[in-house]
Amino acid sequence: MLEIAIENADISEVQCDVLIMKYAQAFPGADAVVANVLGRTGTKKNRINPTPHEHIFIKSRGAVAASSVLFVGVVPLSHFDYPEIRTFVSRALKLVF
Repeated sequence: MLEIAIENADISEVQCDVLIMKYAQAFPGADAVVANVLGRTGTKKNRINPTPHEHIFIKSRGAVAASSVLFVGVVPLSHFDYPEIRTFVSRALKLVF
């Protein structure tokens, strides 16, 4: 069963099977919070750097409430507009399912 939820909460406390994050060739926001928390459990932040068209799955090992985190590489935020957002979501869902 697929359930998609949009939460207004601390991202590290959202319980789910897979937390999907974009990686826009830098860590400007919530992605930085998650990467830093994962870093405390041994995942090196510099390993979380997928280029556009790449991705990385990481088991959270309890660092965040999500079982796994998927970082999907996207273009830098200055070029991340509606067509790129649609592509990001489509890719992420295909990777998860």
